[in-house]
Amino acid sequence: MADQARIGQVDGRNESIDLRVLSGRMELLLCWHFKKGADTCDESAPFYRRLWQQRSGSEPRIIAVVPGDKAEVARYLQELGVLADGIVNVSLADIHVSATPTLFLVDRSGQVTNVWVGRLNASQENEVIQRSLYSN
Repeated sequence: MADQARIGQVDGRNESIDLRVLSGRMELLLCWHFKKGADTCDESAPFYRRLWQQRSGSEPRIIAVVPGDKAEVARYLQELGVLADGIVNVSLADIHVSATPTLFLVDRSGQVTNVWVGRLNASQENEVIQRSLYSN
């Protein structure tokens, strides 16, 4: 059974989010349909490893929001060397995500402050780092 989740419309800023994994801390939700051997997954892994290494303490928490089996996703992330604070299983359609990867930056009050959709270029990767690591 999928974890209960609600994100609202992704094409507007400051949308409310209600995932049981939220804890009053800054969160970076990585919504992705992981496919072993997919170019986007393999090419994006170094960025997510760097993001994990650069974060301060435990913020932002990085949560993988995925369809499919949590254990399988955990194994694949481990193969890629990508760490996450948690994995939440949901239908991406149920949270209005139509393209992956999609990143949601969620502030401590549960408001979505930024959304990035698709494979990130270097400029977008830097923006994610700046907003998620230095906007606390």
